[in-house]
Amino acid sequence: MIGETPAGGVHIALYHDTPGSGRWVRALGKPREGLVVADVFDHERGGIFDLAEACLDGLGKDGHLHAAKSRSESLAAAWIRALDSPHVLIPDAQLMASAKAATAAGWLAGLGAQVWLGCATPAPRLLDERTRQFVATLRRAVDAQVCDQDALAAVFERPPSPVPPVPDPWPRLPRCDGLVFRSACERLLRPADAARVDAEFVAVVRRVHEALPVPGEESLHQRRIWPLLRREIEAATSPEHVVLVVRAAQVACLARGWHMAVDGARLVAAAHLVPTAGKAAADGTWEALDHYVDPDPGAAASLYLAGFDAALIGALTVGAVEDAKATDGALRLRLDDACVVIDNPGTRFVRILADYRRLCGAGPDDALFVTHRASRVTPRHVVKLLRTPAAETGTAIARGRVERGERPAEVAVRRYGIELRCVYQTRWKNPEPSAAAVAARNRRIRPRGGTS
Repeated sequence: MIGETPAGGVHIALYHDTPGSGRWVRALGKPREGLVVADVFDHERGGIFDLAEACLDGLGKDGHLHAAKSRSESLAAAWIRALDSPHVLIPDAQLMASAKAATAAGWLAGLGAQVWLGCATPAPRLLDERTRQFVATLRRAVDAQVCDQDALAAVFERPPSPVPPVPDPWPRLPRCDGLVFRSACERLLRPADAARVDAEFVAVVRRVHEALPVPGEESLHQRRIWPLLRREIEAATSPEHVVLVVRAAQVACLARGWHMAVDGARLVAAAHLVPTAGKAAADGTWEALDHYVDPDPGAAASLYLAGFDAALIGALTVGAVEDAKATDGALRLRLDDACVVIDNPGTRFVRILADYRRLCGAGPDDALFVTHRASRVTPRHVVKLLRTPAAETGTAIARGRVERGERPAEVAVRRYGIELRCVYQTRWKNPEPSAAAVAARNRRIRPRGGTS
């Protein structure tokens, strides 16, 4: 009856019932690796609702955090479908009724998960009569395959996926103007840090310089500069990185005819206090939001850090979120006739929320964000979603005033103490005086030591 490792579907894993086997089975869960242990017996009845609650617990969700009273079955389905090749293990499944076990296995398999029903046996290769009947019933009902403890361990004890290397933190950079920034770094930093900072500085200068309008060939308007500066600043991964990007942009702007005055104190303060998408990916913001049962806080944070205001977030519909991913893994949103691409790591929360709403029967024109009382949320509710994680998890999504309307890029960049002025305008505002004007001015000046 015991065969090799099965290829897919529903699997009945037989393991020897020992004092430590239960702890071993329940410790196999690795939610970030797609390995979920759903301990149904921690709940009351063992139905689909309790199975969904057990799956949410196995996914690491904290039920004590803010919840919108959503449907557990649809929520668990959306979270499981978002995983890559999910495996769900139900320990001590032989204690369940055969009909309930078959229903649970069929529901999980319908979500695209590999289902593992762990059955404890009195001996390594010995089945009692009840377990034998349980296995036979499941094999007929859901075409389950039988495997042993080694097959279960091969899947759930596999080596973890390689974690992408975390870049070294940026050193404390000199608080000086952009024109002398490179020379100051060369004098004050260690050679390795100075070389790394210089390479990033040059890369940012080239990138900003190429994107800025060319004087004499294109119209020089500040409204073309602010969005560019905002993108560069919000992509920085740390406060020191923000300082580096601003100083590099200062040099690039001057080469294109723009004087960018920077208040150093405001720059450093805003770099530490203002949340951005780049810093959120580096300081564990998305991992903290992953503990919420509902994807709403993570989805609102992803959209807000991508530049959406509270009113626009509340007005989004389910049809605006495309089902398919872009080729680069980014999220595409259809807004009227435009297509907006968001590429921060929090886009998975937006996809899960849209999938959850579709599982609940929502149509393309229905609102993406809803509550158990209202079919469409207000900007005030979105602001609450953005502020709640700071109080519950210590993760700040928005500091200070949360804009409920459109957030101009100029306002966002000026928070860093940045002012722009086109240096080419000075020659028109202060033209060279003519010879007659110089002669008239000289006549008005009384020479020293002269007589009246």
